[in-house]
Amino acid sequence: MRHTGKNPGLATPVDHSYWRHNHNGYPPYFRRQPVLLTGATSWRRNLSEEWQLTEKTVHLTHTSCAYGGSRIWFICPYCSRRVAVVILDAGHVACRHCLNLTYASCNEDLIDRSWRKRDKYKARMGGNDKGLNLKPKGMHQRTWLRLRHQYFEAEMQGWEWAEARLEGDTQELLI
Repeated sequence: MRHTGKNPGLATPVDHSYWRHNHNGYPPYFRRQPVLLTGATSWRRNLSEEWQLTEKTVHLTHTSCAYGGSRIWFICPYCSRRVAVVILDAGHVACRHCLNLTYASCNEDLIDRSWRKRDKYKARMGGNDKGLNLKPKGMHQRTWLRLRHQYFEAEMQGWEWAEARLEGDTQELLI
């Protein structure tokens, strides 16, 4: 579950889910106290299991922003932290701290980082292989040439690290 931030109290479901607010019939932006957000979703551990319907309730709270307005937060049911994102995992709702989750980039090695950097440059050039040879409409020539150069540098760096790994030279990978 993730709140959108633009409309206070609205949530974007992760699965085919529904969300409803419970605060004495008032819309969420009239509240002055914590509110409950109830979500229902179906999940299963693997393809051989049947779908299980789960309905979980998470508390919401808000903080005032410096220049007016307020920010909506989920309250983790396990650690009571105020978090922007809660995760539905195997029928449990918790924050990433309680589920011991890290960001994907924390588990990348140098080769994966170079491929991610390469893909970032590719996306800025149009997102397909045509963008490497044809400048996107509206992009300055100098910008396109710089992005193209950075793309090929990241790709070469990834291949060098991959080659070093295959040769067993781990000293180069410890940069």
